[in-house]
Amino acid sequence: NGVLEVDMTATITSVDVAGRTVRAMVYNDSFPGPTLRMRPGDTLKINLVSELDSGTNLHAHGFHTTPDGFGDNVLIEMQPGETRNIV
Repeated sequence: NGVLEVDMTATITSVDVAGRTVRAMVYNDSFPGPTLRMRPGDTLKINLVSELDSGTNLHAHGFHTTPDGFGDNVLIEMQPGETRNIV
């Protein structure tokens, strides 16, 4: 219907990278994070939950996004335990 709505939870966990175990930030227990498939003109709505011990930010590279609010502002930081709805 032209809208992709996803729930994403950011956590830190141990993951295997090239045969080595490292601590990394993951989304929905996936490393790398999930692939989101969309078509031109679609709207992406993300419900982002931070279960991290420090601040974080989610921003897009190559997307046409709003500069308003949390849209794609790399200077806005989510605090640990915070939830944001990103459109």
